[in-house]
Amino acid sequence: MIISKRSCHTWFICALAVMTAAGCKKADQQYEVLHKQPEILAYNDAYVVGDTLVMQGRLNPEYGLRIKIGDVDSVSILAMEKVVYSTNIPVYDTVWIDRIKIVITQQMGVGPERPVAVTSAGNTIPARPIEILENATAGLVQPLRLTRQHTLTGGSKILYCRSGNGNIYLWTQLAPARSINRLSPDGTLATILSPADYKDSYGAFTITAFNGGGVDPQERYLYFSAITTDNSADNAANEIYRLCRVDLATRQLATINRTLYPKTASQRTVAALTPFEGKINDVKIFKASRIYPDSSGNVYVNMSDLLLAKLDAAGNYSYLFRFSRNPPGVTADFVPQIWNTGANQYYAPGDVLFMFENSEVTGYMRAIAPDEGLLYCIMGASVHDLAQYDLANQVPLYTYEPKLITDIPYISGSFSLLTGYPRSNSGSNDAPLFGYMAMPGQKLLLLYQGISADNFPAFGVLNFAQRRGERYAPGKVERDISTTTVTLTAGDELLNYDANGMLYMTGNSRQYILKTISQ
Repeated sequence: MIISKRSCHTWFICALAVMTAAGCKKADQQYEVLHKQPEILAYNDAYVVGDTLVMQGRLNPEYGLRIKIGDVDSVSILAMEKVVYSTNIPVYDTVWIDRIKIVITQQMGVGPERPVAVTSAGNTIPARPIEILENATAGLVQPLRLTRQHTLTGGSKILYCRSGNGNIYLWTQLAPARSINRLSPDGTLATILSPADYKDSYGAFTITAFNGGGVDPQERYLYFSAITTDNSADNAANEIYRLCRVDLATRQLATINRTLYPKTASQRTVAALTPFEGKINDVKIFKASRIYPDSSGNVYVNMSDLLLAKLDAAGNYSYLFRFSRNPPGVTADFVPQIWNTGANQYYAPGDVLFMFENSEVTGYMRAIAPDEGLLYCIMGASVHDLAQYDLANQVPLYTYEPKLITDIPYISGSFSLLTGYPRSNSGSNDAPLFGYMAMPGQKLLLLYQGISADNFPAFGVLNFAQRRGERYAPGKVERDISTTTVTLTAGDELLNYDANGMLYMTGNSRQYILKTISQ
């Protein structure tokens, strides 16, 4: 059959029309699929439990909208509306978008990287994850109140003890005179060692100045450092520094190091006052301001927060860290003056410090966890960063770099979001923190007390294992109105905790022992 040119042209046009119609139908179907697929505008990165998340975009609620946040697959939508989309770019046609509001709940899961997904018309798209923070009603223990437990007498010194049962060991210069005592959680004060107990292989001795001490986590062994006098032949020409260990089960005392310091200046030479390291019987140890025993027979010795040494269970004594900065009010009295025979004068304290061979830390120490082998130091000239160190290898493990406080501080959440930060030195913008008590699980307990916001002051925990902060107790820490107003200053410290999570500390510049009770 012969087809004319005109007929051919007509057929082509018809075929093109059919193809075009089919293409348009396919395009319409594709557009419909894309139109039903959700599109989401930006929202915040972090929310506190109880906050409202506002989500905007093309959400298509008419096609079976479902929102997943964290552990909740289908969240409750508080409100839903159509709003006009606004932008800085000129838009000539009105564009309507969907806006929904969702209340963040505890059930969604507290923590970073909580997943968010939106499903509409059978299409599921992942959205940017959020971090969910605890609010002021959360905490590891019940709400707390501070109350006064014990009044300290003049010359009292607290020994280190982190046993977790609330006991506090202290040296009392006055009544009961020159004794080491244990203060129980119920406020009972019992004498552990009295002047009659101070005797060793040299005979009886008298404590003329108590330097510091510590008790191991099982409260089996107590260690203390003191300046003493005794009836030995070398007593008249020397001050005698003793480092003693007491078996608390038997009350047996042993001097594990006895160091002589000549009273004549010209005899206080480097040769006479060294070695600084070696076997515990041979080394020279002077003022040990704090002593931290662990559960395995090792003892860490703090020299005025400027040097940290270790006495291992085998009797070897060595210095681990030298700190380049000391906290406010701390002086370099870890060792008495050493005479420089060449210059005919005493060495400067800084010169003596550098005679100790050890790892230098550009900062100062704030806490130690002997059983976990961890040290925590404030770092740098700005004293904002808090570094965690490995005691065994003398290396940094992690540095927490807190953010500045802008509005209401966050003391819970990942380290990248926390704004309640550990500043404790000088500066008008500082939020003074109190505490830095190491607790099991790579945790540091703090009291955020210089913050003008609701639900503060508050106890918080820095969890270095999970690299996040959390409230220790819900809400604001109250003061017991039945006692004298208590204050916590830079000179005070957290001391211990008990099985119920109650905390023990000094207060009013070490005038009192305070404890927390349930509100």
